[in-house]
Amino acid sequence: VIEAGISYTLSGGFDPMITTSATAMAVNLHVFEGLVDLHPATREPYIALASEMPKQIDETTYVVPLRSGAKFHDGSPVTVQDVVYSFTRVLDPKNSSTLMQFLGFIETVEPQGDDAVLFRLKSPFPQFAERISCVKIVPKAVVEKDPKGFNAHPVGSGPYSFVRALKDNRIEFKAFEDYGGKYRPTVDEMTWFLLSDSAARVTAQDSES
Repeated sequence: VIEAGISYTLSGGFDPMITTSATAMAVNLHVFEGLVDLHPATREPYIALASEMPKQIDETTYVVPLRSGAKFHDGSPVTVQDVVYSFTRVLDPKNSSTLMQFLGFIETVEPQGDDAVLFRLKSPFPQFAERISCVKIVPKAVVEKDPKGFNAHPVGSGPYSFVRALKDNRIEFKAFEDYGGKYRPTVDEMTWFLLSDSAARVTAQDSES
């Protein structure tokens, strides 16, 4: 078990398409995956929900195959449709996603059979793999059924599943046993205490020393 303090409050929800909260974004790094993610220390790209790095077909076309057997925390499989949905909702101006500004080079995102996604770009973009890491893959059925519920209780495919968040108190996670990605969970549970007040942080530190 890991218990840690984080010096931020929790404001807003966790939907990775719209959140700008530092706390929520930190949570999402454990709960969600991109096709490619960036190592938190080196910032080097590594495959997450992809089974291999994006394959460049020509200057403006990439194919990204999916990791076999990947599941969301509710037990449902991660599908090509979920990936396409995750990108198209970010790219839709009506959704006012903060991420859209980073993806202006993408023309379309389409299924490529049942196990890969085809990206067509407006123009060549050499940092394609690094940039698509900002889009986290979400379960289409869960989001469309209850967007507000998903925002409050996120469901991803990452190494830790979200248990609950108590505003101005704590956020709890548990290891996702079916996780098959590169960086598997190393503990069974995590609790992050929300300690935005400096005096509370000192008190918490002293109580553990």
